[in-house]
Amino acid sequence: MTRFTLLILLASIAAADFDAGRMAYDRGDYAAALREWRPLAETSEPRAQWGMGLIYVLGKGVPQDHAEALKWFRLSAEQGYAPAAYELGVMYAHAEGVPQDYAQAMKWYRIAAKQGLSGAQNNIGVMYYNGQGVSRDFREAAKWYRRAAGRGYAHAQRNLGKMYAAGEGVSRDPVQAYTWLTLSMARGEKSAAAERQALAGGMTPANIAKAEQRAAAWKPSSLPGSDLDSPEVFFFGLVAIGLLAQGMVYRRRQTEIPFFRRCLLLYRPPGPVAWVLHLLFFAMLGLVALFAIGAVVGGLPDPVETLHGSLMLLAVMLLVNAWAVSLGKGRSRA
Repeated sequence: MTRFTLLILLASIAAADFDAGRMAYDRGDYAAALREWRPLAETSEPRAQWGMGLIYVLGKGVPQDHAEALKWFRLSAEQGYAPAAYELGVMYAHAEGVPQDYAQAMKWYRIAAKQGLSGAQNNIGVMYYNGQGVSRDFREAAKWYRRAAGRGYAHAQRNLGKMYAAGEGVSRDPVQAYTWLTLSMARGEKSAAAERQALAGGMTPANIAKAEQRAAAWKPSSLPGSDLDSPEVFFFGLVAIGLLAQGMVYRRRQTEIPFFRRCLLLYRPPGPVAWVLHLLFFAMLGLVALFAIGAVVGGLPDPVETLHGSLMLLAVMLLVNAWAVSLGKGRSRA
């Protein structure tokens, strides 16, 4: 038996033992879960260490022991296991077995949030909303609520709905608010019902119907969390590809224009189509800058969707411009 085969076999055995412990835990046999998980946890299996932390933090079959729970959660979280990082963040945020430390809570929530754990994303939003360990920032709170809400997390959907209803961090939008509150209700968030009812009193039947249609058509996202929103990464990536295309298109043609100027369209276009696209490019660039400033300082309607659309159009224009320049005759002049 090769070393690789042995490792696969041991990993399979560990997975089976963890699953056996999880099944015992789910049916309330905490003593059996403890027997399955402890040997694995002592060999640094992160899921079993997380399970041990759950047993001790909740006092399932053993006396509640926050110090023991903290030990196991930390051992697991330090290996990058998201559920353990989340639990560690909760303990620091709520002073469970440790002095309250919002900086530590945020640190562990971010580790879990980057792996797409919705509860951690929502809790980061809560910390920004309340100004816990960070400057109070409604826009940042709305961003994190939106990430968790997009994955179907009911608490975040309610929180985001309330922000749209009040116009906190986003432009006030009763239709968006009603939509998110409806989704939250459908996932068992009972407190969203009263908030939706209060909101409905100031809405027209047409807007209520529109919100209900949006909620019915909504589907959760499977995108992981990150410090950059995945849509922005995608759209800015498209723009980068378009800019590089401007520089590469001249490989087939003789030109004295430096590469960086070709990429940024800082040259005299070779034909009328390219002239029009150049002018449109700089106009669209100004529009993207306007919405980006609006996203940071406020004063404009909620710019997120418009910014995405502008970036998409900008990327398409760059690619079309590269194609138009490639068809041009003769040399382009600086």
